[in-house]
Amino acid sequence: MYGIIERHWGYEVSIMRKGTRYTKRFSVSRNGGMVPALRQALEWRDTIVQTIPPLERKERAQKLRSNNTTGVPGVSCRLSPDGKPREWIAKTYVSKGKVLRVGFSVRRWGSAALFLAIEERSKQLDRMNGLTDVHPAEAAIRQSSASKPGGAAAKSHSTDETATKRNRLPARRGKE
Repeated sequence: MYGIIERHWGYEVSIMRKGTRYTKRFSVSRNGGMVPALRQALEWRDTIVQTIPPLERKERAQKLRSNNTTGVPGVSCRLSPDGKPREWIAKTYVSKGKVLRVGFSVRRWGSAALFLAIEERSKQLDRMNGLTDVHPAEAAIRQSSASKPGGAAAKSHSTDETATKRNRLPARRGKE
């Protein structure tokens, strides 16, 4: 089941949203058996999925990755064998199987190649819309919640609920 893990003591729900992991445990002893514990876990998971949307695709694409060496998300540099920039590339994954990629040769554009790549990346981001791809089960949960009248899920008796931020490395400093 999406976001629900069966444990020897009951069920654990774990959903990630915008760098925060939402976790809650539903024990058999506190919830009156496996079936009630699972029911509570499903309700809590559905509430999280319905109330906290995943990242928007554009927001996710603008996130700086740990392997980025240029400092600009989606812009990379192709180096020549002697280590000098050969081409600045703007690259964006717009949808499944569709990648926008434009390169700017340093030989042709000179120092403006980097700025052209950054500008192109901005244009590519403007073509993105919608939320990031979600698990098919999450899509079904969101769709079923749209057809139901609003109503909060029943509160569980469990107090094992946590929301934790993902550990982040400090920003790298340039070599001095």
